[in-house]
Amino acid sequence: MKKYQDILLGNIEKTLESWLDQNEGPIAHEVVRRFLHTVTGTAGSIGLPDISSTASALLRRLDENAPQSWKKEQLRVYLNDFIQAYHEERGTGSVPAGAVPVEPEIPHDEAPVVLILDDDPAFSAFLKEELQRAGYRVLTASQTAEAVRLVHEDQPDAMIFDLHLQEERGFDALRELSGKLASMFIPTTMMSVDDTKANRLEAYELGADDFVTKPLDMQELLARLARQLKRKQLFAKPVQPVQKAERKTIRAAIIDDDAVVRTMLQDYVKDCFPSDVQLEIRSFRDGERFIQDAWFGEPVPCLVLLDRMMPRMDGIEVLLRIRRSSNSSFFTVLMLTGRKSENDIVKALELGADDYVTKPFSLKELESRIRLLARRMA
Repeated sequence: MKKYQDILLGNIEKTLESWLDQNEGPIAHEVVRRFLHTVTGTAGSIGLPDISSTASALLRRLDENAPQSWKKEQLRVYLNDFIQAYHEERGTGSVPAGAVPVEPEIPHDEAPVVLILDDDPAFSAFLKEELQRAGYRVLTASQTAEAVRLVHEDQPDAMIFDLHLQEERGFDALRELSGKLASMFIPTTMMSVDDTKANRLEAYELGADDFVTKPLDMQELLARLARQLKRKQLFAKPVQPVQKAERKTIRAAIIDDDAVVRTMLQDYVKDCFPSDVQLEIRSFRDGERFIQDAWFGEPVPCLVLLDRMMPRMDGIEVLLRIRRSSNSSFFTVLMLTGRKSENDIVKALELGADDYVTKPFSLKELESRIRLLARRMA
């Protein structure tokens, strides 16, 4: 981890020196915003929490009233807390002296390939090593044009975008690549410090399979990535003619102990599937009723909207039963949870949930998630 911290700290030093110690002209507001955005996400992910939190606090203070450009002394005053945090980190370091970094094993030739699009070298190098340590082969690109070339030439198994690049937005890259990614069943994950509803919705509408927040929780990212690739393998399997006929009928099971939620979700789900799909929808007020129903044992594609907290049998137990069943591959599970604990989310993903939404949820965001899963199933 220390080598990535050194890369980032070196980049910060060069930036501050060019802004504050050299005879440069005014610094554009957008340049300062991008710098703080990059540092917030990268520092938090590689073990520099004080620098990350200080940059994040400054980023929140930027608003429409901020100057379009910063003079040297204005910027020095504004960045005072950040400069102090930087010098404290440079003086102490966050990795114990004598610590020996563990080099990742070189993944074998058959390992899944993940393409990273991020123009921050420290973060890109860190994420590459973490993915390699988890057994993936990794390609990196810092510009959309380079990512487009790698997608066509190397055909990666999954792709991870950063939303904010220096010269463009990750949305532009996703928009340019969406057709190719969809045709090749390449799952995509968008990363950003800006975890706003608008950003998440735009990502899902453009075809992203997931949206994760920087600083990254690597355990959660790896769980999501593994689930995406498992789903991709199912799509890649040859489909027999009989199976094609069966997939014309798709079911949606809504399992929630709240009658109002069940009724509302039934209304929303029916409009989320393509018109050429014969959709069957049923609701269940607890997990036991679903497990005992004929639907649980029949090999028909089924979207399960599953509440996490229910009496008698909670959502995690239902999820376990689904994933242990012989028809597990026919079920696509969207977990609905009121808990925001990262451990709870990771547990659901590791046990086989395809996605999750936290309550209270935005109906528009929930609809986007359901539509995305519906397109995969149709």
